[in-house]
Amino acid sequence: MKYIKKIESMSETTDKLRVGDYVIADFEFDYNPIWGEYISNTIGKTIRVGEKTYKDTIMSPGIHVKYPIGSKIYNIIAHKTLVKKDKNGKMYIIMAFNPEQILYFSKNKKELEAMLAAKNYNL
Repeated sequence: MKYIKKIESMSETTDKLRVGDYVIADFEFDYNPIWGEYISNTIGKTIRVGEKTYKDTIMSPGIHVKYPIGSKIYNIIAHKTLVKKDKNGKMYIIMAFNPEQILYFSKNKKELEAMLAAKNYNL
C-alpha cells in the first residue's frame, strides 16, 4: 500500500476528497443492521462532494457515494425505489454521508480493499 488517507477532521474531508475517489464509510442503521454492515464493509465511489441536488432521489448536502447492489442485498433494502440501474443493467444505490462518516478515502480501490481485508481478519 502506498498511502491511504485517514480522515482527521471534517474540513479535511471536504477539502481533499474528490469526485471519483473510493471511500469506506462508517454507517449504522438500527432499523436494518445487515444493511448498515453491508455499507460499512463495501467500497463506494464518490459521485458528489458538498453539493445539494434533487437528482437520483438525493435531497441532502454532503458526500454522495455510489454503491453496487447485488440481488442478495437488494432483497433486504426497505426502499427499493432508491435502487437504480446503470447503462449495463447493474444495480446501484446512492447514499449521502456527513464528512465525519467517511473513514478512509483513496484514488486507488485496491488500497481500500486491503484495508477491508485487514479489518475482516483483525490485522
